[in-house]
Amino acid sequence: MIDIKMNWFYRIIIHLVLSVVLFYFVFSLGSTYIYTFGHFNLENALANVSFKKYMSEIEEIFLIYFTLLGIIHGYFYLKKIKIIKAQESQIQIDLMNSRLNVLKAQLQPIFIFNTLDSISNLIETNEEKSQNLIADFGELFREIIESKDENLIPLRKEWEFLNKFISIAKLRYSEDVKFRIKLDHEIMDVLVPSLMLQPLVEYDLSFYRFNPEDKLELTLDVSEVDNKRIRMHIQINGTLKEGANLDTSNSNPVLENIKDRLSALYNNNFEFSMLKENNIIITTLLIPRIYG
Repeated sequence: MIDIKMNWFYRIIIHLVLSVVLFYFVFSLGSTYIYTFGHFNLENALANVSFKKYMSEIEEIFLIYFTLLGIIHGYFYLKKIKIIKAQESQIQIDLMNSRLNVLKAQLQPIFIFNTLDSISNLIETNEEKSQNLIADFGELFREIIESKDENLIPLRKEWEFLNKFISIAKLRYSEDVKFRIKLDHEIMDVLVPSLMLQPLVEYDLSFYRFNPEDKLELTLDVSEVDNKRIRMHIQINGTLKEGANLDTSNSNPVLENIKDRLSALYNNNFEFSMLKENNIIITTLLIPRIYG
């Protein structure tokens, strides 16, 4: 009756009838048992199952019946609440994953358009270089699509993404750009946000000029700190574009997107900073150490 939609008045009537009928049946069985195996004679047994005797104990019967009824309803309601909470948790997880996928999708078009623009500029001046760029871009984009539903991936896989991006960056920008990567190989299985390093590196690079005489150098250091967190440190040294202004406010769409992703993944349990010292831009990200 718990799952049946019914007016409360009819529910009470049904339970009153059931309490009377069921307990009279149990009452009769008890008397029969005592008569059969006890010391009741037939007259005492019939008197014990009489309706008058039964009605004299009706208050106790109702109390027992509705106590049992309350226990049964309480059990099923608690079970239903547990199921509802589990469903709500799953919905929250699905919503978070959908939000993260949307945030990742917002970053990808920027990278796609920038790369396609570079390919367009290279086609007329350097056909071989443009073909290599198309091949590298196609391979990277295929892997991005394959991992689109993964929000946390091993550092090893994130490094593979970044390595392909570096190959594209050298073709897009300049072969003279020096990339120095320092990875702690003991933490290669640590889970990190997917496609997080690429937009950070690309955003930082957007402030610099790419000429052979500028000697642009990018250093990426990923290591473990205080046995609890992973530190991603990006430092670029080169010649800034004229009028380059580092905007780290929440109004910056790229950084806002990155911070939103981090907040959704770590519930604000992260640290993110970006600063400029002369011609050097330093970006630091601290996230919890999580193993898959």
